[in-house]
Amino acid sequence: MSKTLKKEKKKDIKGKEELLLVSLTEFYDIEKNKIELMDILEGKNKISLRIIDWFVTNYSKKYNIEYTLKKKITSPKKRKSKIIKGKTIKKETKSSNLNHINVFLGYKDQLSGYSKKNFDPFCRRNRIDFVFKDGDKITTTVGQLNFFRWAIYSNVINYIINNYKHIEDDMNQNTKKKKELETPKKSKSKSSKKHRKKRSPLSIAATKNMNVNKNPVTLNFD
Repeated sequence: MSKTLKKEKKKDIKGKEELLLVSLTEFYDIEKNKIELMDILEGKNKISLRIIDWFVTNYSKKYNIEYTLKKKITSPKKRKSKIIKGKTIKKETKSSNLNHINVFLGYKDQLSGYSKKNFDPFCRRNRIDFVFKDGDKITTTVGQLNFFRWAIYSNVINYIINNYKHIEDDMNQNTKKKKELETPKKSKSKSSKKHRKKRSPLSIAATKNMNVNKNPVTLNFD
């Protein structure tokens, strides 16, 4: 498996980024993941990078967005044999694995683990030409590829598509309020000291309150 990787400043990708690209390459070798990424970056999908960024940094925090993903895993250890007319038939059983997702906490966890450089929905900093196994190529960054791997795997993209209107309205309303509050005030005198105003969050974290979630739990006693 080969990939053509080039940086604008003609410097080789080293260390953590190089190691990260190995797993990213494997993830985007899956056609479904590649198509989902390309649709967003090429504008084929209605959701923009701005909407995605707003959702993970503000909307998910304000509304404490949580959901459960069900992933079926075929375990080779859990096979049952059934004998029918002298023939042994092996039957595989599928066990379900429930993965609880809290979008904002998950985003913050990824951000603290990778830093903004290697986890960013926007194409900032050192850009590379990333070539997929079928020859398609996009100009992106390691951070952008890594962010969308998490967003796709955690079903963030599908959630935004299904709730697009409400997320967009929330973003527009809050952006308008911010502009109104940040109307610059003219100083009365040149000698007056300028104090930098403390940055206030656009959305209040719902996680500051106590949240109770009820989830089914299966206990197996072997």
